[in-house]
Amino acid sequence: MARKLIIGAAALAAICVGGYAVAERLAEDGMRERIDTEIAAMGLSEQVTYGKVGVNLFGQGATVRDLVYSQAGVPVWRVDRVAVTDYAFAESRLVRLAASVSGVHLDFPGWEKSCREHGVACEYVSDDLREEPDAVLADLAIDYRVDDPTRRITLGGAVTLRDLVEIKVGGTVGGIGLAAIAEAARTATDATRAGLPGPMAAAVAVAGLGRSAERIEVADVAVALRDLGGLRRQAEQAAKDGDARPLGEIAEAQLAEAQAELRANAEAWVPPAFVEALSEALRPFAMEGKPYRLAVAEGEPVTLLVKGANGLELAPGIVDPATLFAAMRPTVSNKPL
Repeated sequence: MARKLIIGAAALAAICVGGYAVAERLAEDGMRERIDTEIAAMGLSEQVTYGKVGVNLFGQGATVRDLVYSQAGVPVWRVDRVAVTDYAFAESRLVRLAASVSGVHLDFPGWEKSCREHGVACEYVSDDLREEPDAVLADLAIDYRVDDPTRRITLGGAVTLRDLVEIKVGGTVGGIGLAAIAEAARTATDATRAGLPGPMAAAVAVAGLGRSAERIEVADVAVALRDLGGLRRQAEQAAKDGDARPLGEIAEAQLAEAQAELRANAEAWVPPAFVEALSEALRPFAMEGKPYRLAVAEGEPVTLLVKGANGLELAPGIVDPATLFAAMRPTVSNKPL
């Protein structure tokens, strides 16, 4: 009896595993069909390729790996992984998307060779941190929601650049519902099919949405920079060049110089207390390696633009940098995001 139960359980487990594998494969095939349809609708079938697709059968998620965008046969962008963690549709239109993008690369190894083979002028400007063209530029996350009854879009996002700069942005756009989004999508598709480059087609679509927008607010905007040891390296170089002072003394002098320059060059409309906060935050940033963090519109959202007779105009009360500064109430600290 026990042996029969064991055999039965094993058979059931095999059926479940096999059934899951079949269901997963069908879901992945369905996801590929949907992706291919969307890419074709945008007229990008020749420019966009992708690799493995994974679907979470027990949740609202899917993953696409090795997403590549090419121009004239030359790979320009590659994304290691796009993961959709949540989504929702209404009237066949996307109204919620939460996603993360990992490993955004500019071109491929062999990019210059490919450019030469295709007779395309490709210029690559390297930075000081990494020379090879295949450098990772950023990781990002986004949460996009449409509230159609109130015609309101909520956007939230975060970008990390090489683990050195972190940018977090949140805000809302009022006056835009599913109909306006559908019209913008049609505009972008038509422009792409007419031969307009992707970025220009997107700009045309965004301009159309801008005409529909009634109010734009920002909230929870923050930028944090991580120290690269700049003052320490400068002090070490000064010592190599013959400065006999201790490294700590050299770095202190350089810090004092940077703080004095910050105070001297501050715009007149920036409150002195904020300038002093910036100056004081430089010390732990440069000397201790702590992040240097600027944040605006934390707490209650700040309305920047409202619809007027000539389209979007500055919100009442915002007439110059000083009033914008006062409305957004920026803060500075050495706290991480």
